[in-house]
Amino acid sequence: MFCFLMMAFTGTLAAFSPSAIVFGVLRLMQGIFYTGGALVGWVLGYECTPVKLRFFTTVYFGMAWVAGYCLVTPIAMAAPSWRWLIFFVSTPHLLTATLCYLFVPESLHFLALERKQRSVRKWLDKAASNDAVIAQIEPATVVSTLEEQPE
Repeated sequence: MFCFLMMAFTGTLAAFSPSAIVFGVLRLMQGIFYTGGALVGWVLGYECTPVKLRFFTTVYFGMAWVAGYCLVTPIAMAAPSWRWLIFFVSTPHLLTATLCYLFVPESLHFLALERKQRSVRKWLDKAASNDAVIAQIEPATVVSTLEEQPE
């Protein structure tokens, strides 16, 4: 979520930068945060998807990437200048960060590493609504199994 917020912030600043050097530095920073946001989004999306459906997750991410690039052309045609284009493609990250905060659950793997058994129980209960087998797993089992595996 932090990466999405920083992409919006640095992109908005870049749109109104006073010089080419400041613009380049801000776009570099935006690219750094993009990498972090994309990797975390991919891993979290993949971890929260059942193994049988992971193929569809890959297809979905690929199609979303292509659709995003296809949307840049009409946005560029509607933008009065390149500064507005940078602004228009940077600000949706604020919406993305808000939606992630409100609707995307924390990774089960992260919760187990942090030994948050109450949060693990909530995660498992929510997952159990789709598959009754998961309801039989205890949070302590998830945490202890993770601790036994060598890194």
